[in-house]
Formats: sequence, C-alpha cells, structure tokens
Amino acid sequence: LLTAGAAFMWACSNIVVRLAARHGSYEPFPFIVWTSLVPVLPFWAWALWAEGPQRVGEQLAGLSWSAVASVAYLAWLATLLAYTLWTRLLQRHPSAKVTPFSLLVPVVGLAAAALAFGEVPVFWQWVGTAAVLMGLVVNQAGAWWLRRRAS
Repeated sequence: LLTAGAAFMWACSNIVVRLAARHGSYEPFPFIVWTSLVPVLPFWAWALWAEGPQRVGEQLAGLSWSAVASVAYLAWLATLLAYTLWTRLLQRHPSAKVTPFSLLVPVVGLAAAALAFGEVPVFWQWVGTAAVLMGLVVNQAGAWWLRRRAS
C-alpha cells in the first residue's frame, strides 16, 4: 500500500511540476527546498508523540558523524540536486519521454553499490537490469523503429 501510494504521489508531483512550469516562472530548486522543509515539522511532532521526548533526545545524542554525513548527502545530493535536475528535464521535455528514465533508479543503485562497495550483482539482478534497459530502448526508440520499418 505504501509503495503504491508513493508511486501515485510521484505521478502527482510530476503533473504539478508540469503545470507549474506552464504557468509562470517556476524555479525548481527553491520550490524543492521549501517542500522538503515542510514535512520535517509533522514528522518531528510524530516522533515526539510516538517515542516521547526522552527517547528522541537519546537518539539525537547518539548521532555519529557518519550518520550526519549520510543525512546531509541524502538531503543535498540525493534530494535537492536530483529532484532539481529531474524537474528541469520535465520542464524541457514531454513527461512521456522523461518519466521512463525513473526506471533506472535500481540500475544506478546496483552500479553505485558495485563501485562504492565492490558488490557483485547476482544473476537475477543482471536479468532485471537487462529488462529495464530493453524496456527503455523500446520506449524511447520504438516509434522511430516502426516508422523506419514502415518506410
């Protein structure tokens, strides 16, 4: 249910971005910064309610520098930079051409794990990667191939 909800919200956000880009000067970076700050307050309140102030304080006191660096990386590079670039693509190109590239997320994750940690993908991960890449080729070049074949 959460995965389906996340996919639905991703689709909704892509539509909102397209509409915002059509109606005036829309700058994705400030928008993403502000929309990333807003959820912090309800999640903070939820943590205080669910865990209690003492437990939240213990968790914050126990943060290591690597945990802080991980959060900074996820906040700045993985969220702000990636979503800003993604939004700029949506501003310049039709959604049907851009959105299929979101399927590359697990492929990039496998490649990053291999480069950063020396992980070796197993057989089914290679099969999945090939399926994703073939799907992108068909999606992006299928119409061109059919037009060329017809002529």
